[in-house]
Amino acid sequence: AIDPIDGTVNMSRGMPMFGMQGVFMEGGVPKASVIALPELSGTYEASAEGAFLDGTRIRTADPRPLRECILSTGDFSRRSEDYRLMQARLMSDCRDTVARFKMFGAACVDFAYLASGRTDIHVRFVNKIWDFMPGMFLAEMAGAVYDRDLLAETGILIMCSSRPVLDDALSEILPRITSSCRR
Repeated sequence: AIDPIDGTVNMSRGMPMFGMQGVFMEGGVPKASVIALPELSGTYEASAEGAFLDGTRIRTADPRPLRECILSTGDFSRRSEDYRLMQARLMSDCRDTVARFKMFGAACVDFAYLASGRTDIHVRFVNKIWDFMPGMFLAEMAGAVYDRDLLAETGILIMCSSRPVLDDALSEILPRITSSCRR
């Protein structure tokens, strides 16, 4: 799956948060991915050997309390009112739960920054495989973790730098955002 320009609106407006990304999959399983951020920080690559930025191994951030975490989230969903409500709830009801929210406007930046330890949590309501799979694989190869059942059952991805951060996010953030869901 390839996304030739992720963050098209950013690019068209002269903002540097855009890139190209792709993932190679066999039987639905990612084997390698690449994200190029030409205006930001270089080329990220992932395989079974790990995650790399311009050939140098990268890792996610060390665990820290949620109140010290930077959380990124994708743009507001245009396809699902439930997802829009959950994202609004995330930003309003969890504002004091984490240190800062970031909305970069490009999944490639969200995942590259999680993989390289610049952010701690990424929340995304997934739909198109080319939007999330290249970066999700990169972040996972850098040490990020997520709840596979949650993603499969709800389409909600809460990907974190470590297991302790994920456990905190699942107990403190997930219940707040899903309380607005009408399912």
